[in-house]
Amino acid sequence: MLFGDLPFKAAGLFQLKKVFKSMSKYHPPQKIKISKDSTNVLERMLDKNVNKRISAQELFKHKLFNDIRKNPFLQPQSQSIH
Repeated sequence: MLFGDLPFKAAGLFQLKKVFKSMSKYHPPQKIKISKDSTNVLERMLDKNVNKRISAQELFKHKLFNDIRKNPFLQPQSQSIH
């Protein structure tokens, strides 16, 4: 977790639903500085509109994860048998 805390605070599921409905858009806490790319990913992951929410495929292609995509241990391996 980037902030060490949950993105929304509520006493229960009913209150959480009210908090979520009342928000127009998620904004990360200002007291902790994170990159613009991290902010973009968080806002897109927590978008209330499911059609605008980032997909898993889009998330992995996001420039925030460029270094991960370059990691040779995370690349698909050839299935050839000799």
